[in-house]
Amino acid sequence: MAEGEFKYKEPSLKKLENPTLYQIVGVSPKASDKEIENGYKEMAKRVHPDLGDAAQKKARNELMQRLSSAKDELLDSVKRASYDSRLEKMETERVRQEQAEASRRADERRHVAAEAERKKRQEAEKSRREAERYVREERERRENEEQEVKKRKENEETKKRGYDLGERLSAWIYTDKGRNEEKRLRDLLIWAAKKQEGLLSVFGQIDGRDGRVDSLIMGMTNANSLEDWGYGSDLAKHIRSRWEKEGSDEKQVEKRFLELERQLIEMAHAKQYDNEANYGREYAIPVNLEPGLYTHRYDYSSAKIWNRQLYVVGFKEGWNKIRLQG
Repeated sequence: MAEGEFKYKEPSLKKLENPTLYQIVGVSPKASDKEIENGYKEMAKRVHPDLGDAAQKKARNELMQRLSSAKDELLDSVKRASYDSRLEKMETERVRQEQAEASRRADERRHVAAEAERKKRQEAEKSRREAERYVREERERRENEEQEVKKRKENEETKKRGYDLGERLSAWIYTDKGRNEEKRLRDLLIWAAKKQEGLLSVFGQIDGRDGRVDSLIMGMTNANSLEDWGYGSDLAKHIRSRWEKEGSDEKQVEKRFLELERQLIEMAHAKQYDNEANYGREYAIPVNLEPGLYTHRYDYSSAKIWNRQLYVVGFKEGWNKIRLQG
């Protein structure tokens, strides 16, 4: 087909399977005579034989006849009442059949489930009897061996998890990179705080600004997002706006903001642990700072973790490694 040539599309009236007279005219079953007339005219504009080329003529004639017939029957009050009665009976019968079919299928599913459960019990009983034939000592030896392997693996993974997090957090306190990154993040929040203060910041230092920013940072030990706090939400708007003005699109802004929150959370937990008194340090060790698994500051003690003692040992080793290097 040449570019720009008209491509025939059969009018949508024939797309419905067994349409009602109301659907043919394009109105609701509660439509008034005037609405039926208007619906007829509107549909006629779409299917009238004179509006198509020769290839469409036959199809459009059929559609126009159906449309006219539907309109005439609906505008005849006696015929319409009779049709509505038939339509209502058909709908009632359809609903009844659907309900009956749904009930039949439900019964069938229950029967299948009951049969599956019966077979499952039979198989379980058969397996139990077969298992009793094995020598108990051999079975226990194998199970104990598997448990030891599993336990060693879980212990290694737990300690490494603690070690890796200890390294990451310690880097915030004891490396130039961490201190520079902390300054960058804090400067960004101070900038946003000034934007929030508006003209007041132009005339000098606003009392408590630094304290509010520091409190916001430390509050990230017990928050999932900077925007969990009212003040943090205000600053977040200015930060997002700044990045947008710098040319970042919506996805890039969201990605940068999530990274900002991740860094703030890590930095806050690092400072929390570093500032904790010796007797309370073990209870200030974060359990998990990964997205989706993040544990708040006050939930550390109740968080479920395999072999917490090993995790603490690993964390301290990772923390002290960076601390001693720094």
